[in-house]
Amino acid sequence: MITDGELRRSSWVITIPLREDAAGRPPLGGFEFLPADPGWWSLWKEPDGRRAQVWTSPTRPFITRPIQVARDVVSDEYAFLKANARGRSKFTIPSPSWHRIFWHPEYSRAAYPTPEDFLRAIAGYLREQVVPRIIALGGDYIQIDAPNYAQWHVDGENRAAFEAWGHDMAAELVADAEIDDTVFEGVRGVTRAIHICRGQRARGTLTRQRGLRADRRGGLPAPQPLRPPPARVRHPARG
Repeated sequence: MITDGELRRSSWVITIPLREDAAGRPPLGGFEFLPADPGWWSLWKEPDGRRAQVWTSPTRPFITRPIQVARDVVSDEYAFLKANARGRSKFTIPSPSWHRIFWHPEYSRAAYPTPEDFLRAIAGYLREQVVPRIIALGGDYIQIDAPNYAQWHVDGENRAAFEAWGHDMAAELVADAEIDDTVFEGVRGVTRAIHICRGQRARGTLTRQRGLRADRRGGLPAPQPLRPPPARVRHPARG
């Protein structure tokens, strides 16, 4: 399975850039970089669990107008992947639920009264203008990345921080799952995948736990550590 994923992107979040210096040519318009505190960026931790400082910018990107398609990301990215991959390929797209970070109670209400209204717009864009284009170009493996089910819910400190910021985490978990599920409505004949990310990277992690462990206050299954399956090595035929 071959995917270019994040390797040719300034960020895996292809829809709206996370950093102003990496804005480039995003496929969606309707956002602005506006003054705000670090918010979710402040939740990053060092590998040993200490708080990490990974965000120093005084502005963050927020949706301020109804989204507009500015670039055909599939033609740009999947066309390259298909032309260069010598095997089956997978195209990855960010989940609608991840986009909660781009909705602001002051900056965004005029465009989308609630964060769920915004997430539904993102889901509609992915469902109507991205997924069909991938399939039309011959793609048969599509993955949505990083829904909020892990990063914000399985770590008690993260969950408490969002609750302190006014989030109803139990209600948002249900809404996020339902909205994410609409991306593949009516899609048949392709492999549909989901990558539930804990936000782990070389500089640190968003969660303390080594496995996906649920907060017993609701939403997720009982805690179960994740163990990777044993690796299978295929040796080339000799002859």
